[in-house]
Amino acid sequence: MTAALASEAKASGYQTSTVIARIMDMDVDAVGNTEKAAWKRYMGLALLAIAKSVDKKKLIEAIFGKGGKPSKTFQNMYSMADKARNTVLGNRSWDEVRAMPIDAAMDTVMMSINSHMSSLEVTSKNDYDKVCNLSPSEAADKREADKKAKAEAEAEAKAKAEADAAAAEQAEATAKAEAEAKPERDLVRETFASLQGAGPKEIAQIFGGLGMLLMELDRETMIAVHNELGTILANTAKDVTPGTAQIAA
Repeated sequence: MTAALASEAKASGYQTSTVIARIMDMDVDAVGNTEKAAWKRYMGLALLAIAKSVDKKKLIEAIFGKGGKPSKTFQNMYSMADKARNTVLGNRSWDEVRAMPIDAAMDTVMMSINSHMSSLEVTSKNDYDKVCNLSPSEAADKREADKKAKAEAEAEAKAKAEADAAAAEQAEATAKAEAEAKPERDLVRETFASLQGAGPKEIAQIFGGLGMLLMELDRETMIAVHNELGTILANTAKDVTPGTAQIAA
């Protein structure tokens, strides 16, 4: 232990060096030491170090060596301890805890953590970490506010989903109505409209193209075209020659 840390130790109560030694022991097996709520013991030791006003940088150096990097477990537990330092003891004071031997101090802190968690109505480390800096009344207000915010978010999401569904249904109905209102395409009228204003040369080119198209048609389609042309001739010709009449028939 450094001289600075040694000077912080007092004649009465637990010693800072004892706290440091216990944190070192816990941190070595921090990964496998998950049973029996080991995190509470680690947090309790961090609280006892903070209660002795040990500088965090000096504490890290004492535990992990000069220039050493603190473990993730240390960082998490020290952060929780620092947040809970003013709320975890309830009506007790840190002066009272500082005057206790190490085991009594640890027992007191552990009971305080359990009591604080119970009053905050949390059971896990992660849930406790979110509210460990709050009093029971503040935690109750936070729970109520979170509950209200969740209900509002769910209501907003439901309203949006219903609005989106209604909009999609309306869009589908509008598209269907527009499709039903749209007149059927009349290819014949469209073709005649495109021929208006065309000169003899353009018309000849068009009919030449039609002749090439007819050559590509299958037999069934050719028969349909033949019958349609016969009907047109029968209905429109004023003077039908025998050859034309035969086609029309």
